[in-house]
Amino acid sequence: MSSKIRRHAAILLIFAVILSSLTACSVGKKKDKEDNKKESGVLFTPEEVKSTEVMKLGDETIYMDTALIYLIMSYRQYTVTEDNLDALPDICKPQALSSLRETYSIYKAAMDSGLTPSEEDEKQAKNYADIFIQACSDILKKCGISNDKVYEEYRKQMVVEKFKNDEKNRLGQELTKKYEEQYGKTRFFKVYAVIFPTVQVGSDGMPVSNSDGTYATVTDAEKKSAYENAVKAREEIIGGADCKEVIEKYNVDAYSSETTSYEGYSSSNGGKDTLEKLKTGEATEISENKLGYLFYVMLNDNDTDTRDYYIEYLASVDVDTEYTELEDKWKKTIAVDEQGDMIGTAWNDIDGKAFGKLLIGHGVVGNEGDTTQ
Repeated sequence: MSSKIRRHAAILLIFAVILSSLTACSVGKKKDKEDNKKESGVLFTPEEVKSTEVMKLGDETIYMDTALIYLIMSYRQYTVTEDNLDALPDICKPQALSSLRETYSIYKAAMDSGLTPSEEDEKQAKNYADIFIQACSDILKKCGISNDKVYEEYRKQMVVEKFKNDEKNRLGQELTKKYEEQYGKTRFFKVYAVIFPTVQVGSDGMPVSNSDGTYATVTDAEKKSAYENAVKAREEIIGGADCKEVIEKYNVDAYSSETTSYEGYSSSNGGKDTLEKLKTGEATEISENKLGYLFYVMLNDNDTDTRDYYIEYLASVDVDTEYTELEDKWKKTIAVDEQGDMIGTAWNDIDGKAFGKLLIGHGVVGNEGDTTQ
């Protein structure tokens, strides 16, 4: 071998040695870093959680620190024990991602609406975050999660809750106004339906049925007595006696009941009289139905409290329906692809059972669910 070739071979060998040394050094440092993390119980360093991408939410990238905050919140909603640690990760991990998607989609809608939180709102969000930080301080350190990141996520949740509440109030006011215009001048009334049964009644207070499905009736003598008592009771009531005291006196309080209605709804008592014509203290004529002899007593011929309650009730039912539709609309502003949204395997690599054990070990969970998260 010529001296020139030997020199080249020597140079290549030197480079090979240097390269292998650098590689060994790099691997060694990485291994030392991982060993140090294991020894100290650290799951992630601050640099890792801030830079590890977990998922896409529309145009936004969610990093590990944010995802872990929601995962801790998810676990804190349950009573976590060693017995349920096998099953709980299958609930908590998907729930954390679902909560993330919901929060960020509604937060976007809130920001698009121009919502501006008050100083009191900001203060409340920080207070809740401080409670969370205090309860989870050890685990947050082991996950490399900064207090500022916790404050940021709690502020988002505050904005979301404020926006949701504001929208529900807006809908409530609009719907209340709508029903006030519809029923505000309508006369509501409260009546008592008094029944003297002509059917046999069991020990449970319910009518006794024959084998063919019809009601078992009382004897003719008992039916005659029921009618006579109904006449007496009606006369006593329209004479000024207390309605409820009278029906107790005749032992028919178990079959009679208070009810409400309003003009134009259902005013016929089955006979020629109408409830709408009655004044307070008056009663309809006695009529007969399949259960017995019936008459109505007007307790209040202009019950404004019932009217107001009815308007409030209708508005609240519609608020729930319309708000659900509105929230679904907000959520759809961010397209969801449960598999395609995920970035890499970082999230799937989290051992949910081991994470739950760590939370128990540091007193973050274990006794009871924390609805404040």
